[in-house]
Amino acid sequence: MVKTTTLVVTGLIFIGLGAFIGWYGFPKMLHSKITQAKNLKKGTENRKNWAKFPLALDFKIYIYNVTNPDEVHVGKKAIVQQVGPFFYREWKSKANLVDDPEADTITYNMVNTWYFDEEESKPLTGDEVLVIPNILILTFATLTMQTKPGALNMINKAIPQLFGNPKNIFMTTTAKEFLFEGVLINCTQSKEFAVNTVCDQIRAKPAGLEVIDNDYFKFSIFGTKNNTPDENSLTVKRGIVDIQDVGKVVLYNGKPEMEFWSGPKCNEIKGTDTTIFPPFMDTKDVWNFGAEICRSLAAKYVGPTVFKGIHGYHYTADLGDMSTDPNLKCFCPTNDTCLKKGAFDVTKCTGAPLVLTLPHCYGCHVDYMNGVTGMNPSEELHGIYSTFEPITGTPVAGKRRLQFNMFVQQIKKITVMKELAPEPFLMPLLWVDEGLELNDTLARTVRNALYRPIRIVKYGRYILIGFGLFFIVMGVIVFYRKTKLNPDGSVTDDNKTTITQVSPAY
Repeated sequence: MVKTTTLVVTGLIFIGLGAFIGWYGFPKMLHSKITQAKNLKKGTENRKNWAKFPLALDFKIYIYNVTNPDEVHVGKKAIVQQVGPFFYREWKSKANLVDDPEADTITYNMVNTWYFDEEESKPLTGDEVLVIPNILILTFATLTMQTKPGALNMINKAIPQLFGNPKNIFMTTTAKEFLFEGVLINCTQSKEFAVNTVCDQIRAKPAGLEVIDNDYFKFSIFGTKNNTPDENSLTVKRGIVDIQDVGKVVLYNGKPEMEFWSGPKCNEIKGTDTTIFPPFMDTKDVWNFGAEICRSLAAKYVGPTVFKGIHGYHYTADLGDMSTDPNLKCFCPTNDTCLKKGAFDVTKCTGAPLVLTLPHCYGCHVDYMNGVTGMNPSEELHGIYSTFEPITGTPVAGKRRLQFNMFVQQIKKITVMKELAPEPFLMPLLWVDEGLELNDTLARTVRNALYRPIRIVKYGRYILIGFGLFFIVMGVIVFYRKTKLNPDGSVTDDNKTTITQVSPAY
């Protein structure tokens, strides 16, 4: 009986060990290791990679060339032609880092640096001559009409000197000048009161303009932002106290909520800073705070997927519909005017009358897609998506795509705008495709580092339990081989005397 007991006890030990390691010990250890590796504690590898991202993101820019500017000038429908991609490498880093151990936070300013990739951009060089809307003319005219319509005559008198006597609202320039190098604004002294007044305002607030000297400025889309700390600061959680808070934005410019929009729901700050996400994800919405658009945006869970052998969760996002969603009403430009589905006015955020959509107005109201000729939206090319490895919260693939547009309409008091179509239409300017996909080497590293130990434990626990069951079965077999039941009811042990079953006498 000693051998039988030993086998059974050994089997139970193996079963208990397999169950403990497989369903408690290893998951707990894995949770602890990921928690330690994922937080933003000073001196850790993760903190260093978060502060200066070790990989360059793909940053593709597509510009809309207007092929019929003279016809648009007299009220005809614009025809646009997409030119791109102009391929850039985007490096992300963070400056002016300040830790607050008591609050478990870090405050920083974001820095984006772009480098033109000539090889990936071929055959494009950036020197292509394009016809595009003059953003500054449209900005001056639109904002003045909205806030001080009485000053439109002054803006109209200033436009010829500032922009070289334009014949319409379009300018001819190269892609590089438009994007980074800058288009010249001439503010040399003039006898015109209007010109001097506008230029004095530019000198007082040259935000977004490259200052050449007191009289000359340059305007570009990304030039002043390149390799320059953003003026807005973010304060995020380090995740040392609670790993589920890592990267969560808690302050924007030192305040717990924004002040751009008309209601608290829209001014609420939700989600991470988009550069790090908490581990142990479920299928709930993933919220991100986009400081550059002054808005929190939710990525919706679509379903499971596999990316280069990595099992992940797939999410998509859009800009919503403020005209029908009560939670988005506070994003409406005014209490009485809301944009239609898929459009988001960021004038209050950027100071320029820009409207965001997805590229080619994908998912937008048909009026916006049909405002010009040349829009060809598709989910594959123009949708926003992201794929996460859910255990570590690592983004393994994703595309953030946004299109910048401006409303164009007839303004009688502006010479270059008085013959435009009377009904406002959405004019696309350009769109960007910012993304990252793990290459084969990194994907293999993730699979080996994460899945190999998980597989070993997954199958190892069943092997241990299998051994345990084997020992128990062997114990039962040994017991029955050593012990026999006789026909008369007596039990015979091969190593002991026969024990007779005694029946009571009646």
